[in-house]
Amino acid sequence: MIIMKNERMFLLIVIVTGIISATFGSALAAEPILGEVTLNPEHPKKFSKITFNVNVIGDDIKTVKIIVLECNATVGICENTRDNETMTHIEGSLYRTNITLDYTPASYITYWVYVESNTGATTTLPDTPGVKLNLSVTSNNGNNDNGGEKSPGFEVVLFIAAVCGVVILLGRKRFR
Repeated sequence: MIIMKNERMFLLIVIVTGIISATFGSALAAEPILGEVTLNPEHPKKFSKITFNVNVIGDDIKTVKIIVLECNATVGICENTRDNETMTHIEGSLYRTNITLDYTPASYITYWVYVESNTGATTTLPDTPGVKLNLSVTSNNGNNDNGGEKSPGFEVVLFIAAVCGVVILLGRKRFR
């Protein structure tokens, strides 16, 4: 008799645990999962057009939006001249949008992805504080200063300084 009660109790615990696991498992599966965010170009410049691609896995996705702030590191001010951009569903789990940067003193951007599903679940990628991406700086001659290229004329300045140094040294020797 005692064995029978223990078996019933064990069976009841297994069934309740299974029901609870199934309930939580289905609730967790309903929340959208954010995959990789890719940018084209990977290293954007000021005033460039950036294509954001996001993979979102999940059922009943209502909207996918991207929030982009253009920021100036020197003064610590961020500008958002546009509404949160709604991304277009391309195919499968791929969403895409184009954003043109337009804040003149921007030195970096910060972005978040926001997903809302019809089940009410919302997700942001990443959680906080957003993905920070420094902007490449383009000099007046079009060379990418972040690419390790030297500014034109720099060698000329060094050459003139060296010639002046030699003339000064030679001039001192003559007057002695």
